Amino acid sequence: PAGGDRASGARECCGHCATVSRAAFPEGVSAPVQSGPRLAEVAVSLQHAHFLPEERLSQVMAALFGVSAATLAAMSARAAERLRDAASHIQDLAAGASEAPRRW
Repeated sequence: PAGGDRASGARECCGHCATVSRAAFPEGVSAPVQSGPRLAEVAVSLQHAHFLPEERLSQVMAALFGVSAATLAAMSARAAERLRDAASHIQDLAAGASEAPRRW
């Protein structure tokens, strides 16, 4: 089987009939070839916390893991979506803090 098939659990049942069966994807995996959450965490951290430029990050991730620029953009978009509610809550708290009386 090809590398992508291996990720989905494709296996030949026997060499005689060459029947191929597929196992279910592991939890959190929805496609035959997919980057895991740790790789996404590292990529997002390098770009947004360590300020590695997008072009340089794309070069490094493509060379090391075969990850495309589009995949990196999707990783960042998913991270931003997960943080949207938290950022909104923090913004609301900060806005309310300026109205609260100071207790020295």
